[in-house]
Amino acid sequence: MIAALICDTMYCIKQVFASKTFFSITVGILGARMLICFALFLSYMCNRVFSKNIDLDKEGIDTKGLSVHQIDMLKSDHRKRGCVLYTALPMSIFTGHYRISNRKHFAKQVVLGLLLDYLYLLAMVNVTGLNNSAVLQEMISAEQIWAYSHFETISMTVKLVNMLIIWPLEFFMFMVELYMKKNLERAGLRANTINEASRRKDYGTKYQTISHTTLLIIIVATAILTFFIEKQQCAEL
Repeated sequence: MIAALICDTMYCIKQVFASKTFFSITVGILGARMLICFALFLSYMCNRVFSKNIDLDKEGIDTKGLSVHQIDMLKSDHRKRGCVLYTALPMSIFTGHYRISNRKHFAKQVVLGLLLDYLYLLAMVNVTGLNNSAVLQEMISAEQIWAYSHFETISMTVKLVNMLIIWPLEFFMFMVELYMKKNLERAGLRANTINEASRRKDYGTKYQTISHTTLLIIIVATAILTFFIEKQQCAEL
């Protein structure tokens, strides 16, 4: 998914569009992915991190025998760890590296990420495919087929590989894990689960590091590719 995001960003920057409508829709799809992840971030912050209804005992923190000051200190530490984890999770869904998350402890995030990825890829394949076809037809009419960029083909190939091969494989693996989990529950065996406090402690810093690294890779790769991919000019059509 990282490669698809890089290709789509470069597509918006470097490739010619048959009309402003195609450009607006392409940028809109990319922007919608960002906005959905940002909305998820706000939801986590309001409902999971800074909610006034948080019960530390239900979150897995024992507060018996502690003073009010000690409980406030525990709440503050719990919130800090929550900020770290729930900032990283929306970022992981945006970049696509949620797929390497612990699916047992982050099943909802994996489902949301898979759904968002499929809708995003489906929309991008259709829009960029129609734009590529329209641009190619205009180039043929102008007898300038030589000006057609191979990057358009590469970008489409990356998205199709993600949508038709990688995504179905990831979805299949996820369904197999769910099936195995259900079988264990029917047999009276429950998979090990962790409470919210342990989840924040065990995965927060780890996922934050991966999220920042992945986002940095996308930014650096996009910056480098701007020097290697030649920009098409509308005047060539």
